[in-house]
Amino acid sequence: MTSAVLAHAAYGGQLVEARFFDVSAAGREWLAGNAAAARALVAAAAKDGVRHEHVRKQTALFTDVPYDDVIDFLRAYEFHQESSDGDRDRLVSYITKRVRAGALLRWSVAVIGNGRDETEPRDMGGGVCVRMVKRARLGQKDQVLGDVADIKTLSSRRDETIDLLLDGPVPATHKEILELRQKQRPDQGLLLIYPIEPESDTGDKVGRRPLAAPTDDVVVGVTIVFPEPRPGSMDSDVEYFSADLSNVAVEVEDDSVLEQDDESL
Repeated sequence: MTSAVLAHAAYGGQLVEARFFDVSAAGREWLAGNAAAARALVAAAAKDGVRHEHVRKQTALFTDVPYDDVIDFLRAYEFHQESSDGDRDRLVSYITKRVRAGALLRWSVAVIGNGRDETEPRDMGGGVCVRMVKRARLGQKDQVLGDVADIKTLSSRRDETIDLLLDGPVPATHKEILELRQKQRPDQGLLLIYPIEPESDTGDKVGRRPLAAPTDDVVVGVTIVFPEPRPGSMDSDVEYFSADLSNVAVEVEDDSVLEQDDESL
C-alpha cells in the first residue's frame, strides 16, 4: 500500500474484457464456476428479456434484460486478477450508481459462437446451444509458458454492434460504435459471452499457442460495453485504491487474431 493512490473508475464509453485465464490444474474449479455463472445469466436473459431470432449464425441475442440479471452474473463470474478493469466490486458499484441515475436499467446479452462450424457445440442454458470459438494464448514456439494465459483480444467490432442496426459496414473504431449506440441504445449496456474451446489450437499462427485450459466443458470469456452518458449528463464513478501505474505504457488493441475465427460472412 506504500505506492497506492486513490483512484476513480468511471466506465462510461469503456469496454471491459476478460483476456486472462488460469490454465493451471488449480484453475479447473474457477473455470467451472464461471461457466455456471454464464449459463445462469443466459437462462435469466431467456426468461426476462426478448430473444431475437436469426441475428447471426451460431449466435444468440437477448435485449431488454433487467440489470438485476447482469449484477447477479457479475457477483458470480470471477475475472482473473490480471484483468484489473474487471474488478467485481467496482463494476457492480458503478452499475448500481448508473441505475440510480436512470441508466443501465436494461441490457443486451449475447452469446457469440463459431460461425465456421469447426468446433463442438455447447449448451449455454436458456435454450442456447452454439459452437465454441477459439482463442489461442500469446506465446512463441518453444517458449515456456506460465499458468496464466493471455489471449490479448476477445471481441471484435462486429460483435460489439450485434444489438445495433447497421446501414452499412461495421464501424471501424470503438468511438464510431459508441456514437451509434448513443443514437440507438443510449442508456443500455451490452454484455457478450464467449464459450471458448478449452484447447483452442489455432495451428502455426506466429505468436500464438494453444490455450490448453484444464476443463472438458467450456472456458467463458466476457466482454462488457458501457454506453457513454447522454450529452449534458455526468458519468458516475467509484473510488478505490490502486498502485501508481502512471509510468506504465498502454498496449494497443490487436484484433487480427479474430480473423481466423467466429466469422461466417
